[in-house]
Amino acid sequence: MFICIALFSSAQGKDPYKKLLDSLVKAAQKVQLIYYFEKELKKKPKDDNVLRYLGGIYLLEQNTEKVEYYYNLALQVNPSCARCYYKLGIVSVMKNENAKGLENYDKAIKLDPKQAEFYVNRAKLRESGRDKFRALSDYNKAIELDPENEYYYMARSA
Repeated sequence: MFICIALFSSAQGKDPYKKLLDSLVKAAQKVQLIYYFEKELKKKPKDDNVLRYLGGIYLLEQNTEKVEYYYNLALQVNPSCARCYYKLGIVSVMKNENAKGLENYDKAIKLDPKQAEFYVNRAKLRESGRDKFRALSDYNKAIELDPENEYYYMARSA
């Protein structure tokens, strides 16, 4: 469930696909989403939004190979895509490649330091690696950025 929330929250910029995506995700229509975005990709092969959404859908499916493929393509189109690095960080953690995950989270935060969820995921990864002091710092930064999110307080206290 956390991956699902992380996937489609706080999209970058104006997004013409968000409404369609939200409705189909709620209806659990991932196959139709893949079909739709693959058609869109044929029309717009250099559209990083389309590439990111395909990566995101495959992240819901936990198909790490395709997730990496589409987010890496999106990074070729838009090298400053913080969300791409963030999602690649999630995939790295799923594959137990924690050093690579930390590297991707660091890149995401460097590109977009105002995303609280980036800090929380990095904090969880640091905490799992027994770097509690730096994890606490990341939790505190997430809370500073989004003080209304009770999940961040709970994660910090765990």
